[in-house]
Amino acid sequence: MAYGASTGKKTAAGFPGLENTSFRSGFQAASTVPTSGSDIYLFKDSEYVRYHVYED
Repeated sequence: MAYGASTGKKTAAGFPGLENTSFRSGFQAASTVPTSGSDIYLFKDSEYVRYHVYED
């Protein structure tokens, strides 16, 4: 899955809750959270966010 300027997909479309953050236009890296089966870290410049992934 790829999001950001190079793909034409807005990050906010695939990650609800990031619409009003600096991550709305993309991120540079992602990593799973070792202690969680449902969270990931998203990284952009010097910022990061822990994001809870869930299925509908």
